[in-house]
Amino acid sequence: MKTFAYVILTFISSASIAQLSNQINWMTWDEMTAIRETDSVKKKIFIDFYTGWCGWRKKMDATTFSDPNIVTYMNQNFYAVKFDAETKDTIVF
Repeated sequence: MKTFAYVILTFISSASIAQLSNQINWMTWDEMTAIRETDSVKKKIFIDFYTGWCGWRKKMDATTFSDPNIVTYMNQNFYAVKFDAETKDTIVF
């Protein structure tokens, strides 16, 4: 019985980890620049400009950016940055 419980728990935790990897690894500009400096292989930068009120952004998050093929491609080939288009912060390039 203990073995059965262990197998079930292992399966559940593995499924949870798999779900987490089915998301684009979005980061901030600062996180991206820090990671990019240390990476030996550089990727292109994909910037998703968004606003909190934009319905199309929410639709893309729910459809396009949730598609497993897009998620895999984005994570392998790009530094994916979410960028608030209405920010008042100073950005250093």
